[in-house]
Amino acid sequence: MVRRSGMRRGLAAAVVSGAVIAGAVAAPGAAAPSPDAGAAGEAGAAGDVITLDRDTYRDRLHAMWLGQTIANWTGLQTELTRNEPPFYTDADWPDIGFVTDQDPWLADDDTDVEYVYLHAASQAGTPSLTGTQIADAWQRHINDFIWVSNARARELMRGGTVPPATGLGMANPDSLAIDAQLTTEFFGAFAPGMPAEALRLADLPIRTTAEGHAYHASQFFALLYALAPLVDHLPPEEQPRALTDLARRYVPDTSKAADIVDFVLADFEANPDIDDWESTRDKIYQRYQLEAEANGFRYINAVESSINFAGGMMALLYGNGDYQRTVQIGTMSGWDSDNATATLGGLIGLLRGTEYIRAQFPDVELSDRYHAFRTRDRLPDHLPGDPAAEDTLTAMAERMIPLVERAIEDAGGSVDGGQWRVPTPSSPPDPADLDSLAEVSPGADLLRRSANHQVRAAGGAVEAFSSIPGAEVGGGSADIAVVADGAESDFTGAERFEPPRYFTAPGGGPVELGVTYSQPWTTDTVRIVTGPAGSADGLHDATVQVRTTSGRWVQPSRRSFATALISGDRPHQIVDVHLGRAERLTGVRIVGEVAAGDRLAVAEIDALAPARASATAVEGPLTATPRAVAALPGSTVEVEASLPGTGTAPWIGRVELDTPPGWRAEPDQAPVRRLKPGQTWTRTFAVAVPDTAEPASVLLDVRPDVIGVDLPAAAVRVVVMDDQVTDLTAGGLTGNAIELSWTGVDSDALARFRVYGSTDPEFELGPDTLVGETDELAFTHLGLGLDTTWYYRVVPVDGTGAEGTASPVASATSGSTYLIEAEQLLPPVEATKPAVRQTNCCGVEWSGGAQIWFQSNDGEPGDHLTLEFTVPESGTFDLVTVYTKANDFGIHQLSIDGQPVGEPFDAYAPNVQVAEVDHGPVQLDEGRHTVTLTVTGQNPDAVGLGLGIDTLELIPA
Repeated sequence: MVRRSGMRRGLAAAVVSGAVIAGAVAAPGAAAPSPDAGAAGEAGAAGDVITLDRDTYRDRLHAMWLGQTIANWTGLQTELTRNEPPFYTDADWPDIGFVTDQDPWLADDDTDVEYVYLHAASQAGTPSLTGTQIADAWQRHINDFIWVSNARARELMRGGTVPPATGLGMANPDSLAIDAQLTTEFFGAFAPGMPAEALRLADLPIRTTAEGHAYHASQFFALLYALAPLVDHLPPEEQPRALTDLARRYVPDTSKAADIVDFVLADFEANPDIDDWESTRDKIYQRYQLEAEANGFRYINAVESSINFAGGMMALLYGNGDYQRTVQIGTMSGWDSDNATATLGGLIGLLRGTEYIRAQFPDVELSDRYHAFRTRDRLPDHLPGDPAAEDTLTAMAERMIPLVERAIEDAGGSVDGGQWRVPTPSSPPDPADLDSLAEVSPGADLLRRSANHQVRAAGGAVEAFSSIPGAEVGGGSADIAVVADGAESDFTGAERFEPPRYFTAPGGGPVELGVTYSQPWTTDTVRIVTGPAGSADGLHDATVQVRTTSGRWVQPSRRSFATALISGDRPHQIVDVHLGRAERLTGVRIVGEVAAGDRLAVAEIDALAPARASATAVEGPLTATPRAVAALPGSTVEVEASLPGTGTAPWIGRVELDTPPGWRAEPDQAPVRRLKPGQTWTRTFAVAVPDTAEPASVLLDVRPDVIGVDLPAAAVRVVVMDDQVTDLTAGGLTGNAIELSWTGVDSDALARFRVYGSTDPEFELGPDTLVGETDELAFTHLGLGLDTTWYYRVVPVDGTGAEGTASPVASATSGSTYLIEAEQLLPPVEATKPAVRQTNCCGVEWSGGAQIWFQSNDGEPGDHLTLEFTVPESGTFDLVTVYTKANDFGIHQLSIDGQPVGEPFDAYAPNVQVAEVDHGPVQLDEGRHTVTLTVTGQNPDAVGLGLGIDTLELIPA
């Protein structure tokens, strides 16, 4: 097939030049606006203005989620199956095909991390998330179904590291992997037509797991989403090329990501046959994998950023704006083929709308339901009456709308009814000019600000020093030069052949270490990046000093403050010391002590020039807890404000708490009297929620007002709850359990709920009838008798401990078998290997959403796991178990109270699956018993000896 003439370079260049930047998302059926239509051009040199229709964009967001889920599951069929020749070709497509029959759509890491980000942004009331908010959301909701850089970042968060430090190469060795590319592109959808705003919003989410050229590849995908409205007026087949040209202008020429875009685009342009995508894919393999070193690059593995970014660029261009063709090529591209495919499926949905996506599959009723709990936990159930799904794509798009409007207003636009007036750039940046890029990209701005980079670039000398000699302690480097190598602010995107390092030295007394510059540098911030935490006190009593142009070391002005205390027991900190004014200096240093037996671990010390307006907002030292709390009308919320003295002189001032009209705080302000460096000021404010308060989300600002120091405020989000749960339903399960669900109270599930129950329909609420508590909108009452009717009432409890009104009674009857969820039996009585609760994984859904995984995969025969369970009444039972089978699972024998029951079970299977095994009758007395699973051998085809157990079922004979 010959290339369509509309793909010529001139049209795309016109978009880049700004000549047709007035394109807007028009209402369905409306004509696309002309370049000078509406408000276009009103902003003059500062930029243009486009008008977007809210309802149309809501539909585009819906199509984004729908297009992404179809593409995700279609691409998963080939994930990591072809990492080198022979690759897939068009001839293979009939054996692959589209996945369109899921109902509900199952969460996967191409959509579920964005889903958590949407939840966090909805809680915060803004898509501009802080590092602390991101870490909180990940630790609460992202605990399984993560790999590579995501898994590394999550482990770092568990140890106290906060983004963006979780994405630094010296902390996260997988920071050049694909992860950020598939989890952050949707931040561009919060900033339609506003690429600079998209880069600001996506910056911290991207840097949570990525750096270097992986950061730029992730930015590129977020830009495609943000730029979509600016090409809406072009024919569909011209849009991919126009988007590519425009987004490329935001990626520095120094980046490997830029080389990838340029290489793929050039080969696409030179190819006369738009169906011959395979030839470009083969050249991608040759340049970036087979002959990577010869071309100045490094191939890491099949889940790296680069090779998959190239495959995505290929699918975007050769897909020619057509959804099916783009997803086909992405699916067959090779390597981690589902990720870029899902991103592009979402992009085309955002460009076209739901009617277009549904028209691609006219014979299929595409589901609107989404099963988030498959992979993500402790999230609100927006569909409590639906046992198989928790949300809809329609509702997800709806929840994005107020966040989009917040982003538009933050960027200087306006929201007027159903119309948005959106400021757009008058021209894109110059990718060869760092200053130009720094105006729009926080990463480029940090590179521009770094003295460690820019003094060297100007021909000056940068020298690091330490008063104690370095030593390779705990994986660190003895070379003090690494603290001034600029690795932690290197946003050039150049290929990296060695991981960044951090300096280590043994403790035992005072220490001075820092960096000097051979020429003056103007700075307002000193950045310290520490390494892993020490085993004792680590670096303490640390202060920062600067060297003047005359060579004297002095304390910064009293207006200075640090975003956190430098502490050796906190791993991988990024601490910014704000000087309070721009100063000319020739060096910076840290003066402190390192405890005996501990180590000093510092990755970077840098002097940063003043930030541009596009830089991410500073998180100050003031904290307010809780960050989010549910509250009933008439209750009192206690807010604790904590302010560490991180300056160089005592602070004097006050801290105020701002409340909405009708709310009252006691006190509403508290004095700060001579808060010395190293000390911490703490006060508690009691905030009374009015009896008349309507259910809503309210932000309370806690503002420090310190003389001579400009400190950022902190915020507390209060969700005013309904007084009573509604729509309480109860249903008996197959086993001896009853499941409850309800609605109302708080859509973000910040509340807790006390569940009361009894077999007496006239029961009273009290300690004797309290059957459990939960912070979800559902509860499963386990361990009941058989065929027994129970009656329930649920009481909401807010974050202050206040109780609401009890719900009406709901009842249900338990099933006729004793069903025991294996994970409920943890911890084990005895285990020779770790036994962990594993949530739904690998395409399998277990009863209750989890199983026990006995991690004896690398063990040996004789490894065993013993659990204890209780039988409510004596009798003869048929014992049925549900096991998991996998390619690294072994053969094992089940025993009850030490006696083998049935035959050994071979848990090997090529793919993960569940299997039900009937062990026959067993006689059990009322009371406690043990079940033991012992590894006895291994199938010849198995590669391990692990085992998994989902349930044990006792069926009365």
